[in-house]
Amino acid sequence: MSKKVLVVSYHFYPDQAVGAKRPTELTKSMIEEGWDVEVITKHIGKEAHEARVSKDSIGQIYSIYQHPGIIDPLWALVKRVRGHKKGKAQTAVNPEIDQARETQVGETLRFRLKRYIISTQATLNACKSWVLASLLFLLYLKVSGRHYDVVVTSSPPSSSHLIGLTAKWLFKATWITDIRDPINMWEEVLPVCKSRLREKVETDLERKYYKKSDALVVTSPSLKSELCSENRVDNNKVHLIYNGYDGELKPKNKKNNNVIRMIYAGTLYLNRDPFPVFEALKELVAESIINEKLFIFELFGNCKSWNGINLEDWLNENAICNLVEIHEYITGKELEKKLEAADILLNLAQGQKKQIPAKTFEYLRFRAVQFLVSEPDSDISIFLSSNKFGVVAQSTKEDVKEKLKTILSEVRNQRGLASEAGDDRKLLYARAEQNKEYISVIKNAG
Repeated sequence: MSKKVLVVSYHFYPDQAVGAKRPTELTKSMIEEGWDVEVITKHIGKEAHEARVSKDSIGQIYSIYQHPGIIDPLWALVKRVRGHKKGKAQTAVNPEIDQARETQVGETLRFRLKRYIISTQATLNACKSWVLASLLFLLYLKVSGRHYDVVVTSSPPSSSHLIGLTAKWLFKATWITDIRDPINMWEEVLPVCKSRLREKVETDLERKYYKKSDALVVTSPSLKSELCSENRVDNNKVHLIYNGYDGELKPKNKKNNNVIRMIYAGTLYLNRDPFPVFEALKELVAESIINEKLFIFELFGNCKSWNGINLEDWLNENAICNLVEIHEYITGKELEKKLEAADILLNLAQGQKKQIPAKTFEYLRFRAVQFLVSEPDSDISIFLSSNKFGVVAQSTKEDVKEKLKTILSEVRNQRGLASEAGDDRKLLYARAEQNKEYISVIKNAG
């Protein structure tokens, strides 16, 4: 029997955010199953809206407008006024990040009020206007006589689950909560961004999501273990479904020269520290293990700075700018060609022990060696190592250097680190295979 499904996801096709892939591809799989799927997502412009309307394979899309809110614009105005008073305009920034930097360098807040203002900003950010508008739209759908058998909500942001909680109540539907990252990670939130009220509200909501969901889907083993520990959620209620890769496994392009190419694709943010790699490369050049004419490391995406440090300046100052090239985003097709020609694919996942970034699976499609920098006990390290899908180094210059030396030797000798030996295992992690398991979860939960 055909199911009527409502998917709620802040990010969705054609949004370039990594979080758009999972709900979009799941929606396609459900439609292929013969289900009638509708989607509530964020409005991201006229062109995106037209693309959504014209694409039959992703169902009926409701693009909900997100107002910039009140707190964000006010904060931007305050920063500008303060900047002009000092004789220099300041750019609008996120106060949470701004104050986090203050705390990281050891500064203390003089007034508790300031902390509560920043905590409120973190709680009532701009996406909450999207949530409110989406809740009102749910009421409209209900009044219009709409009915749904299943509601699937995807996070982050976790506020999408508030919409799912409401939809379950309104439509008496089966509710599947999809969690790609932990909902609340209070141990990683700086004190400047926390308050008792914020912790209580968000923790209470998290508990309610777990209790009211008919099934929870997570993307890593640690997330499942954490949810099932201390009897927070019944083990049978939580299901591990990986992100998976899209498309077919790619053949290795024949090399027409001896240049070794290493690529990083994505954004450098938070703990994704590139400096152990940069410093290791610098020493490998100095020791003549790397020939600058026969090695190139290219970064594609938002990679010009990391935590306020200009990377291009650093590369120039350390005389390895000829070895490392930083590019803006390129199209998916262009990037795919680059990845097909690569020998090494760098994956940075420091400080993400409970998460397996989607990039991990996209890299599996290619014959290059996946080189991961992360903690050895992280889920992503265990995943790659246990499947023999890549090489893992700790986030230190010394370990990165040693592992790179091994990889370089293997690549030069063509001894098969990137061979087809693991293809059978890779096929298990195709998105299509993971979505089959996902649909089975939905069927059994209903």
